[in-house]
Amino acid sequence: MTKRFISLVLALAFVFPVAAQASSTIEPTSVETCKLPNGNREFASFGFPRLPNRLPSSGVINAAIIFVDFPDAVGTDSKSLKQVANNYINKFVQFYRAQSYGKVEFKFDFNPKYYRISKKTTSYQMNLRKGQDGRGTFDYFRDAISAADSEYDFSNYQVVYVIPSNTNREITYGPAIPDSTAMSEDGPVPMGAVAGTDSRRRENSLEWSWLAHETGHLFGIEHPWRITSDAQGRTSQRSEAAVWDLMVNIGDGSTGDFLAWSRFLLGWIVDDQVVCFDATQKKQATTEFVITPAALNDPRKKLALIKTGENTAIAVEVRVNSGLNKFPKSWEGPIVYLVDTTKVSNEGATRLLSRDSRRSRDLLIGNLRRGQSVKHGDVSLVFKGKRGSEYVFSLRTN
Repeated sequence: MTKRFISLVLALAFVFPVAAQASSTIEPTSVETCKLPNGNREFASFGFPRLPNRLPSSGVINAAIIFVDFPDAVGTDSKSLKQVANNYINKFVQFYRAQSYGKVEFKFDFNPKYYRISKKTTSYQMNLRKGQDGRGTFDYFRDAISAADSEYDFSNYQVVYVIPSNTNREITYGPAIPDSTAMSEDGPVPMGAVAGTDSRRRENSLEWSWLAHETGHLFGIEHPWRITSDAQGRTSQRSEAAVWDLMVNIGDGSTGDFLAWSRFLLGWIVDDQVVCFDATQKKQATTEFVITPAALNDPRKKLALIKTGENTAIAVEVRVNSGLNKFPKSWEGPIVYLVDTTKVSNEGATRLLSRDSRRSRDLLIGNLRRGQSVKHGDVSLVFKGKRGSEYVFSLRTN
């Protein structure tokens, strides 16, 4: 090769840089960038702002429990109603104190007695086993308020829960009622939930986890996963539904912390605890970031969001055993899921992105282990390992 030819090659290298240059660093951006807006569809409630007319997400929430029975389902356990109430209340209060990092505190009132509703349980059309459609749900709530009105001052409460007798067999499910039309002598009763055999007889859930799930709806959280669900708790999940959310895994509450995205939407995880990256710029870049487990009540980062579109983002959080969570240690670690705020309840507003196929009760576990990666579109994410209580990730966008 002549000296002249070598000189020409070197000159051209300066004019035409080699394509495989080192990528730039992607810097965190304003958390406002990752506050995905709701889609244009009615009741699409997974984005910002949170639905109006829901329970306040901070402060003391005063709640009442009413026990009711019926002519065809007379309560026979009046002497144990205090314990029944505590089965609903005690872990529920712990759960919301932990989920909100102390921002929300529930205070409950209840009388350990039955209030008689004059109608039969069959009148409410709430037996799913018989194919009934629950058309009497609001009547059930209103009738319970009327039955107890003389002994409760309902103006003292932001939420009221109705629990049926131990002999009830015809009211088989218990939905939330976020927009109540019930009136008491003291004014409107804005919201609540009515129970059925799903929690009272513990057919599909524990008392407290049913109560916490329905209260999640009252806060404005819907079913984020893509499932087919009836109000009795029978569900058919798609392959991407995960065990990590009380809005799907109501069965025992052991892994049922709310998603960090939901806690962010409610203001329990605050802006300073979120790291946000914008991957919509379509440029090649890399970075590292760290987050700590969502269960830790400290000011460090709890949630990483990588925005991938106007209404989509990849969410990264870490789950560990803490408080009411009692799951195998091998399940501890990061979970990665897509958030799509154009979806409505049960349509898959969240979707687990891990390729791990391990399951529990047909729900994906899908936590990342050290060295494992997730790729979605132009985003690649690798869990590099732990550094004390911090979890380290590398992020690459193309």
